[in-house]
Amino acid sequence: MWTIVILAIVVGCNGQTQPDPDLAETWFFFVDLNADNIAEPHELESFYFRYDANRDGFITVDEFVNHTLNWPDDFNVSKAEGPAYFKLQDMDGNNQIDPDDVVLWLEDVNQDDGDDVIGFEFKWGARRIFRAVRLTMILIQYDTDGMDSLSTAEFDAFFNDLDTNNDTQVDLSEFTTFWTNWQGGDADDAALIHRKMDWNEDGVWDQANDVTNGLYGRIDKDPEDTILQLHEWLWIDHFVNYDVRCDVPLSNIIP
Repeated sequence: MWTIVILAIVVGCNGQTQPDPDLAETWFFFVDLNADNIAEPHELESFYFRYDANRDGFITVDEFVNHTLNWPDDFNVSKAEGPAYFKLQDMDGNNQIDPDDVVLWLEDVNQDDGDDVIGFEFKWGARRIFRAVRLTMILIQYDTDGMDSLSTAEFDAFFNDLDTNNDTQVDLSEFTTFWTNWQGGDADDAALIHRKMDWNEDGVWDQANDVTNGLYGRIDKDPEDTILQLHEWLWIDHFVNYDVRCDVPLSNIIP
């Protein structure tokens, strides 16, 4: 069983300028009960309480998935995606969402010295979850051997699906088309991810520079195995978080 841990990269940067996707806005709308633009612990606990079918104070993965299927307005989540969303909110990894996870999550997304988690901080954290889930679902789809990882052959299959004009390169347009069609991914996130996987910064992905030398040469902590474990694959999202926290403008990313 794989484990997802999302870590915020601690840097001396504040704020973010990227627009929030509808899902992040919707989640915060449901959480912020008194509409004061602050996510308080009791408000997030109230949101999760709706998932707790047996009212024992703990949310299991089955309760989470069943709720998302019955109440799609809370999270527009498919049955296949449900466990990934659950694991990203089970901050202490004890296979349940409980008040401890609420505290840990709010601490994780709090970007300043203030006690309150305000709207943009909450939605920044929500964006991380939605982005990481989509990256996880990519791995699950192309992980043909069930090893919770991407071998070079499996990544090649992903690369070839992206390369719609068969020129052996994946440009931003090709990746954006894929990402926005993948459960409604955000175009700005696509630009950020594409940039982080374009290791030689020439505007396209290619096999030699960006996949072999870049992705597998730098993210793969055990390069001899030529396999990206899930936690290694999700480093792409950590790099994106750095850009978003540091207000890297999209004008520096999109030509």
